[in-house]
Amino acid sequence: TSVPNGAAGMIVDHRVGDSIYLLNSTSENTAGGRETGVGFFGRVDLATDEYHYTGAIRSQHEGTGADQKGYMTFLTNDGDDNRTIQERMRIDSAGNIAIGAAGVVHKLHVQDGDLGIVTNSADDVAQSLVFTKSKNATDGAHTAVDDDTVLGNIVFEGSDSTGAFEPGAKIRAQ
Repeated sequence: TSVPNGAAGMIVDHRVGDSIYLLNSTSENTAGGRETGVGFFGRVDLATDEYHYTGAIRSQHEGTGADQKGYMTFLTNDGDDNRTIQERMRIDSAGNIAIGAAGVVHKLHVQDGDLGIVTNSADDVAQSLVFTKSKNATDGAHTAVDDDTVLGNIVFEGSDSTGAFEPGAKIRAQ
């Protein structure tokens, strides 16, 4: 299937896992370029032809050259102005996830919000935040740790006068 330059297209390819591909055929090597996505609309009233944008999933180019790096964003409408959607979550090309922020600083970055582990059950068992460590570099493989191995850290940081974050306290398991 060919799509003219600058046109949007959709390709259904049964040779690669019965997948649907969205294509932006515009040649652009800019950050945020090559945008494709799926938008979600809801009808406001049966008597009118008015629809409101409720959300979207988008994929865009992450680099500025002719590379293949991309990121995905998940957007929702907060209802304040009917049509504008805002980015709520981003997964970058390295697999880092940002919630409430466009810039990813950590593997999981939650901006200006709480991260909770909530357990509702009738038993005496609670959920845990678990840090695991093996000295083997292969996922799923195990090599014993020794007494000097750091198993995990919880670090509390505060902003200094230069705009950098500095550690204020740390809980370290060894």
